[in-house]
Amino acid sequence: MFYSLFQLIGIFLLFVLFVILMFVVLKNADKIGVAGTLFGVFIFLYLIFGILKAFQNNRIIKTKNYFFISLAVILLILFFAAMLRILRICGNITFQKRRNLIKQAKTDEDAKCLLGIYLLSGNAEHGIVKNKNKGLKILEKLAYKNHIEALKKLGTFFLDEENYDVEKSKYYFNKAALLGNGYACYRLGKIAEENNDYSEAFHMYQKASDFQDKYGQYELGLMYFKGGVVGKDIAVALSYLEKSANNGFVKAQKKLGDMYFNGDGVKKDWNTAIKYYLLATKQSSFDCGPYYKLGYIYSRCTAPNYSKAFSYFEVAANWGDIYAENELGHFYYNGLGVNRDPSKAFNYFLKSSKGDYAVAQCNLALCYKIGFGTPIDLEKAKYYYEEAASKNHVPAMRMLASMYCSDNNGRNLEKAQHYFELGAKNGDEYCSQKLEELFEYRKAIDNEGNNDSDTLYVLGKEYYNGTFCNKDYSKALFYLEKASELNNGDAQWIISKIYLNGWGVNKDKEKSRHYIELASQNGCTEAKKYLLSLKSEDRFKGDYEILDIYRNKINTFLEEGYYDEIVVNARNLLERVLFRYLKKYEPGHIEDYIFDKIRVLEYHLDQRVINIMHKIRMLGNQGAHSGNSDEVLTFNDVVDVPDLVDELLKYYKMEFPENN
Repeated sequence: MFYSLFQLIGIFLLFVLFVILMFVVLKNADKIGVAGTLFGVFIFLYLIFGILKAFQNNRIIKTKNYFFISLAVILLILFFAAMLRILRICGNITFQKRRNLIKQAKTDEDAKCLLGIYLLSGNAEHGIVKNKNKGLKILEKLAYKNHIEALKKLGTFFLDEENYDVEKSKYYFNKAALLGNGYACYRLGKIAEENNDYSEAFHMYQKASDFQDKYGQYELGLMYFKGGVVGKDIAVALSYLEKSANNGFVKAQKKLGDMYFNGDGVKKDWNTAIKYYLLATKQSSFDCGPYYKLGYIYSRCTAPNYSKAFSYFEVAANWGDIYAENELGHFYYNGLGVNRDPSKAFNYFLKSSKGDYAVAQCNLALCYKIGFGTPIDLEKAKYYYEEAASKNHVPAMRMLASMYCSDNNGRNLEKAQHYFELGAKNGDEYCSQKLEELFEYRKAIDNEGNNDSDTLYVLGKEYYNGTFCNKDYSKALFYLEKASELNNGDAQWIISKIYLNGWGVNKDKEKSRHYIELASQNGCTEAKKYLLSLKSEDRFKGDYEILDIYRNKINTFLEEGYYDEIVVNARNLLERVLFRYLKKYEPGHIEDYIFDKIRVLEYHLDQRVINIMHKIRMLGNQGAHSGNSDEVLTFNDVVDVPDLVDELLKYYKMEFPENN
């Protein structure tokens, strides 16, 4: 029994020696080469034979044919040695870095500090495994010797959530600050600001700035920009922000870009905004904000560069920016800078809508509604319109109300009223107007038997337009003629259009002219304008009088500096022009075209016309997604509006009943 125990102890010691030798050989496979590896294999062979022999003597194994077992083990060891050698050769740079760093740390305090920093969290590049306690000891020893980087790292370390100890952090940052380190002053300022000690924060940011610290310069610039502990001073704010930006701080570059982008505290200047956004893109390719803003500027400026805008939007979209994804969908929808591609437009709208962006959801709903890049699916269209409307997106409310008014989409006037009311509450004039018309229609339905002029006119008008009921020219004419008998001028004006165009009746210009004159006599404004225009050499004068009103308003507001009013009037004029133009495509009820098919029709227009309309429509939107809801327009934004209006009107003629 004694002999067996002694033998087992010997086997155990041999096994330990075997493991140690194997570890040494494998650890240094790249150094000892083939000869060393073969020597190691010989030692392994000797030990393995001895161990297996002992196992056989103690009947742990019963076979004497252990040669092949030994050979298999040796081959396995050689395989692992070869694999490790390959890995070591591939990772030789990493191991070399580790050895060099450890060697340098013995004589160089900066290298020692770096080693301590790597030990705190581990560093794969240098092959250093995490050992927080060892790293802290190294850094604390260096901090005792007033090593700046060690002090900064310890100050930061104790602000981490896992290791939070603000007093220790302040201790180390204070030591570094006393040694003239600007970053430490900045961090002390941040700690003070988080504790609402703004006076101390300002003091520390000032010290950091004096030491040319870019973070301190940025924070000081923000304090002067916002005001509070110091008086608001945009000029001083700009000087500090510019210093920080020039020192390469991305946040400062973005802040300056945003200021000039929105005209926030400075005169709006998109060229300067481009300068700072470009600086930001060079510092960081992971922040999609500057790329989006650059794309926005190049697509909305006076002379759009859609190709350049597309490239910037594409970079931002690749990083998951939902606004940029929506813009790319818009570009593919309209063929701006790229070939028109319904499928790609749909896919980008879909991507953006997954980010819960209301505008993209509304665009996606439009694609489902009209079958753009996807089969028509009215239920999905309603779903995405509802998603957008739930975020107070007014165009979605309009479209939902319009869809619920239509028999093709499952008419439901209760739901239509609901969305018109929502739009009206959000200040939308169209929804307010339609809500009023819906109430009039319902009232007319209730009072149909009364046969009064207003009731008959409303019923006739609705059958003519087909807004809240199915369009039916015969029924429209029935009610309108009854209203006409009661001298309703508005009814007579509509009747004149029916006979002029032959809608549900034979064309009859004489009857049309007769009803126009009756309408004029009974106070219809549009009929009066038309008859006045016939007396002029230009039979479109009546229309152009209205357009001149808009044009004159625009010029007046331009002189007086009411820039927002310029945009409102320019858009009103644009809508009127488009409204008249669209009548060429579908006379009668055309609200659906105004709100969701306008882009499709634009595709058939002259590209120059599209650009003009695009400029007018986009005025005032330069601040989108900038976080600044109080967008202020400047002279530079609107100075070209009168010329744009005049140029636009060259391409359109208002359609009126023809003169005999």
